[in-house]
Amino acid sequence: MDNVILVGVHVNMCVSGCPFGLRQLARNGKHVVLMRDLTDSMYNPARWPFVSQVRGTELFVQHVETRICPTNTSDVPPIFLNYRTRAGGGRSVTGCLS
Repeated sequence: MDNVILVGVHVNMCVSGCPFGLRQLARNGKHVVLMRDLTDSMYNPARWPFVSQVRGTELFVQHVETRICPTNTSDVPPIFLNYRTRAGGGRSVTGCLS
């Protein structure tokens, strides 16, 4: 198994941080993509950065895209044609077909 699409709740905890989550899969050389429209975060709007639940999830997805792996939406099938590491440590998929 080399290509993994991850979905689920609590992207900021379980989906990204578990031993089988985004970070660990990417560290182990797997081609991992977060399906961003099929995930949510555990976030309390009364705490920093004091934004809505939806915005809190968007902020963490931006972090994932910058630091961990690319994301996609469920209406665009990911095809892992050219998977490479970005200069900032994140990853990107180029050559995806829709």
